[in-house]
Amino acid sequence: LGLEKGVLCTPNEAPVLCNGPSSPRELLELLKTRGYDKSKRPLPCDSDGPTLVEAQLYLMQVNNVDQKLGQVELNGYMRTWWHDHRMMFNGSDNGGCRDDISMNGEEAQSIWLPDLYYDNMVEVEVAEGARLVSVNHTGHIWRSEQIIITVKTDLQLGKLPYDQHTCAVVLASYSQDTRHIRVTARGGSIGTGTSGIGLQAPKMKHMIWSFPQSSEEGFTTPGIVVTHDFGQPWDYLSLTFDFARKPNYYIFQVQLPSCLFQLICYIQFWVEPTAAPARASLAVIAVLILRTMINAAYGTLPEGSQSMWLLDFIWCGMCLGVLAAIEFGAVQYMLIIEKRRQARLTGLFKHRAVANRLCDKAEREGKTLLRVLEECSPVRAAQEDFHVDQTDSKISIMRDSDYIVAQRSRGSRGRTGSGQAQGRRDTICVPKRRMPSTDSAEQPSEVRAAVSAPPQVLAQTPVSAPPSLAPPPASVPVRVSMVMAEELSGEATMDELKDSDPEDTMGVAATSPTAITSAPWRKKIRGKLAAETSPQLVGETTA
Repeated sequence: LGLEKGVLCTPNEAPVLCNGPSSPRELLELLKTRGYDKSKRPLPCDSDGPTLVEAQLYLMQVNNVDQKLGQVELNGYMRTWWHDHRMMFNGSDNGGCRDDISMNGEEAQSIWLPDLYYDNMVEVEVAEGARLVSVNHTGHIWRSEQIIITVKTDLQLGKLPYDQHTCAVVLASYSQDTRHIRVTARGGSIGTGTSGIGLQAPKMKHMIWSFPQSSEEGFTTPGIVVTHDFGQPWDYLSLTFDFARKPNYYIFQVQLPSCLFQLICYIQFWVEPTAAPARASLAVIAVLILRTMINAAYGTLPEGSQSMWLLDFIWCGMCLGVLAAIEFGAVQYMLIIEKRRQARLTGLFKHRAVANRLCDKAEREGKTLLRVLEECSPVRAAQEDFHVDQTDSKISIMRDSDYIVAQRSRGSRGRTGSGQAQGRRDTICVPKRRMPSTDSAEQPSEVRAAVSAPPQVLAQTPVSAPPSLAPPPASVPVRVSMVMAEELSGEATMDELKDSDPEDTMGVAATSPTAITSAPWRKKIRGKLAAETSPQLVGETTA
């Protein structure tokens, strides 16, 4: 079986002597006898031209694509070919022992190897023991090593998630320019351009990425050679392939949820406008969720100014959600205005009878409505005629040509921090037919009865306030209230005011016309204090 050196044996045949190396050790010993120098590059036969080096990447798998950093990690075999006539030996056709001799990584360090490097490399790792150099008897050498390489790639994310990219592994000689080494793809032509087979790959499958150039048999791509001038021209070989994103993840996890949340946001337009909490939740929650989705997307994308379709899509959805929230705020503001106007309208309908009586009075007296309103405007009290002091209260009577005002102040003997007495003030304004005397003995019994009246009479204000009547509500003009006072068909005594319903007296305190005309104010009034002209309300505030 050829156990002896240099002997070829076949079954049933005598051993035949061979002339040539049969192992890497024998080949290296043969090179020493020839004076082989590994520091010198191999020259072409009968010339002093550059050495041609062919390269090819056999891609096995795309391990990872880092979109944030723009890096791609590849797993494959880097192959190179060149010719060195100094390493020729006899092949089997010429009586040699073998046609090819294979060396491992350590043994291959004894021969000349091209000093190729990866120009766009971020990190490269050569698998331990996965190196092979095969030397043919004709002097053609082939080297292969398994590498895990991370390269920098310019990712174009503008069409995300429908983006497609090109990844390139760029090779060049580190120390030899084009005068000494020319680099090209396997089977390619020398010089710049696209030629040969720069990358070869089997059919590959990936969870995230697809390979448009792939088929059942795999795919190949040509190499691209570019020459850069750094004082001397240098060849740069690009081994490229294309890969595209599978968009299903972003469609079902980002796009469709974004559309659904926008629909939820716009459901508020069919919710009752007065249901503010429900509308606020629908308007705000969708915006917050869309903002969270944008943050999640930016977590895996570069922090640059590059415009991306997916982010623009989410931003448009969030802007529509913000507009819906603004619409919610506008509706709530309009509702506030509407409530105010509705309150005013309700007040107008509530006092429509009073307005009609004003119009009837103007027609009856032959005056304009403006003139009637001027006559019913409030005036200031002319003077305080007299007052009666009691233990807990003081009665003040003020009069003018058209009215009588009885005001009773009651309170504690203490004083506030500002030095004013504490307590409350009750005020009543009644029309008159005759001018009462300023002498308390000559006052009508109705007025004298006010001295002993309980505190639940009319307006109740702190004593510290200026002496005035309680102002009416903003929606009820004072002049209208006084017309209602004129419409009373009789005269009320202090005893009847004392016995009246507190709800009614509070209404009178607010100068509400409906309260003035309600029972028991429509009881028979026994006094003789009816006004012959329109009464005018006393007070320092005109409200």
